[in-house]
Amino acid sequence: MWVRLKAGTGKYLYLAICYCPSSTSVYASPRGQSPFSILDDDIWEFSRDGDIIILGDFNARIAHHQAVFYDTSEEMLRELDVMETGLSRLSHDVEYTEYGRHVIDMGTAHGLAILNGLQRFPAAGGFTCFPHRHGASTVDYVMAQPNLIASIEDLTVGPDRSG
Repeated sequence: MWVRLKAGTGKYLYLAICYCPSSTSVYASPRGQSPFSILDDDIWEFSRDGDIIILGDFNARIAHHQAVFYDTSEEMLRELDVMETGLSRLSHDVEYTEYGRHVIDMGTAHGLAILNGLQRFPAAGGFTCFPHRHGASTVDYVMAQPNLIASIEDLTVGPDRSG
């Protein structure tokens, strides 16, 4: 689902609310193929008119990985260090799956950072999935362009215990 908001700047903000079937579902994409191809096409279309925030259940596990960002100010592209940009992540989940690789690739292609576990949001690095008797994992994420992060006052995963 997509929601289009008109920001005070006159620019649009597109919010995507997602659910992707797990890799074991009969509805899953064939192995090696991105399960996010429809979402990817939508992002290409909507990002022409505004900013993008995506949130939902990706059924992907990305451990501490982050999208890759590049310095485009010079002739030769240079990969930016996520520690220097403030985009490094900490997650309680240590597993990295094929769907996770597709999430990271999509974030890299569109300049979308994974917000779960950013130092700026200390309550956002926790688990999001607690299947009965099967441990816990993080499969739900919030992604946005880095320029939007300063506008986000708080991001919490799980119950808000701030009072």
